[in-house]
Amino acid sequence: SYSYLNGKLHGKSTQYLSANKPREEQFFENGYLKKVNAFDSLGISIRDMYEILSETENEIKCRRTQYNAEGKISQTYRIRKDN
Repeated sequence: SYSYLNGKLHGKSTQYLSANKPREEQFFENGYLKKVNAFDSLGISIRDMYEILSETENEIKCRRTQYNAEGKISQTYRIRKDN
């Protein structure tokens, strides 16, 4: 389910696997997607986290963090928007 504040998406939304375990969590602030957590196939551990760090008219700056048994790896990306 989704939560709204002043008519805009706001808060956490969770999609579930068949066993009522989380598949994905999405976090919104004032209508903007800010973060996504993607879980492993069992719905136990976060496999990937995507964060929107900033957004301008021309680009989106985001970070992907991958989690594994040895720790985590993070990479920051800049994505140019087509105008």
